[in-house]
Amino acid sequence: MKRIFLITLASLFISHFGNSQNYADSTFTQQIHAARELILKLKEDQKIPGISIAVGKAGQTIWKEGIGFADIKNETAVTTSTKFRIASISKTLTALAIGKLYDEGELEWSDPVNKHLSIGEATNSSYTIRQLAGHQSGIRHYKGFEFYSNKQYNSVEESLDPFRDDKLLFEPGAEYKYTTYGYTVLGRLIEVLSGQSYAAYMSTEVLKVLGMKNTVLADGGFDESGVATFYSKGGKRETREVNLSVKWPGGGFLSTPSDLVSMVNRAGKIISFSTLQDLITPQKLPDGSTTGYGMGFRISQVQSTGQLIVHHGGRIVGARSFLLALPDQQIVIAICTNTEADYGVNEVYEIAKLFQN
Repeated sequence: MKRIFLITLASLFISHFGNSQNYADSTFTQQIHAARELILKLKEDQKIPGISIAVGKAGQTIWKEGIGFADIKNETAVTTSTKFRIASISKTLTALAIGKLYDEGELEWSDPVNKHLSIGEATNSSYTIRQLAGHQSGIRHYKGFEFYSNKQYNSVEESLDPFRDDKLLFEPGAEYKYTTYGYTVLGRLIEVLSGQSYAAYMSTEVLKVLGMKNTVLADGGFDESGVATFYSKGGKRETREVNLSVKWPGGGFLSTPSDLVSMVNRAGKIISFSTLQDLITPQKLPDGSTTGYGMGFRISQVQSTGQLIVHHGGRIVGARSFLLALPDQQIVIAICTNTEADYGVNEVYEIAKLFQN
């Protein structure tokens, strides 16, 4: 089963990147119509100002569309090039970058992180790169109001400050605890191993190769034209100001669904098949149970059929994003909204089912 899963997932990685206009492949007219109805219902039920969706099948983008308002006050429509906060899907990008460095011989998954860098108590332990990328390092997640930080950090190294001297929550490998700050450490590791800033490395070695032309780091002085306005739940008011420079590697990118589909379709351009297997293999706990998380990817199964799903979601102030792939059907779907809407693997899977076979 696992081998079939990996082989079919590899078939998704076919080079393709569409243009920035709404597009629907006439071959899938009925499926797109049904999927649009589900999107419109989601939009209405949760009072979402704007939604953008892209669907890929067999390496081709078969549908991409923006629906609703990117900005209510100015009545600016969502387009397929409108940028949204993708939140924790940023972790998938960082994992792909780590995978590239692994393929180049710059690291081993079993390397203790403190072999390569020292940043205080946060790396004063022998947790491995695999454990760090799989949320088993013991590094904490946000606390207090850190999720709403509006402080500008000018580098990944600076953004280590909120947690660099904190003790680990548990012995590395003993537990699974999701941590965005763990991915900040991975971002710093990328800098040390590549000799470039995280922003520069991601731009030239990852985003450019993956064809992600509308993806940038937020609050880093990059081109943020075409970014949606972000709203509280219900879309009645704009959210508070936040600054994402505290969490670039784990939650700081702006992107589009089209770019996220391209990320999956082109991943084979920057990592090998065997490294892909490593990223999408769920890690295990000491009792033998799996965490459901590899490195930058979640892996689950449809309970009724056993169908495998690779996915990652993101939730952040004023935005929700979700990326899902059905490897055996060569389907990839990405959805972004400009409010913190309540949808996830179940809702996106219902859309994905429409495009099977």
